[in-house]
Amino acid sequence: MGALSGDLGFEEDYYNNNKATAVVSKIDTTVKLLHDRSCAAAHSLLYSYLQHQWSYLLRTCRGDNSILLATSKVDEALNRGLATHCSPNVFSDQLLARQMRLPVRMNGFGIRSQTSLLAPA
Repeated sequence: MGALSGDLGFEEDYYNNNKATAVVSKIDTTVKLLHDRSCAAAHSLLYSYLQHQWSYLLRTCRGDNSILLATSKVDEALNRGLATHCSPNVFSDQLLARQMRLPVRMNGFGIRSQTSLLAPA
């Protein structure tokens, strides 16, 4: 690692180089394995397991913008995962993009933007 554990850059290096890479790799691998088999299983894993791995890390970090880059990497991976089993119009239409972030009980996909959760976490 590039920074000492007491250093301000430690958390940024640690989350960018280790944690974000691991979560993004799990998301990409899961989507790749389930893409041709079951879109419902891929979505349920994105919804119930993979997005919450990063949100747990958000709750345990220092709470400033030092992990914003790592959080945006996870958001991009979640969006790639959604794109494999959604209509391509979801990301181009603003109304559909907002609906994608809604909870399932409100007819959304339930995949929350991790970057928007960074400040309240």
